[in-house]
Amino acid sequence: MYYGFPIFILGYQDQTYGYNVTTCSSSYSLGDWLVFGVGSKENAADQIKHYQKFTVNIPDESFILQMEQAGFISHREKIAELCLDFRPSKLTQAPILDACPV
Repeated sequence: MYYGFPIFILGYQDQTYGYNVTTCSSSYSLGDWLVFGVGSKENAADQIKHYQKFTVNIPDESFILQMEQAGFISHREKIAELCLDFRPSKLTQAPILDACPV
């Protein structure tokens, strides 16, 4: 069940898996800033720190439940495991998910 909280997916390059994603639900906007937290011991934090680039993917409601699974899977290659289609961003080389229209 979708509870209406904002969920977005960070896409990032991964030294081990090539490309990866993680779900973020703890965020807020501050003026024209998007502020979010990633646990310092998480793979996503290590990879984003290493590459200094990521994408923000915003799914529509029909994709929310599947994307929440990206938050439950840890230290694994989530894109293949969740059968996600993507293309690398031309700007960041991090994944842009096809299922996220925004």
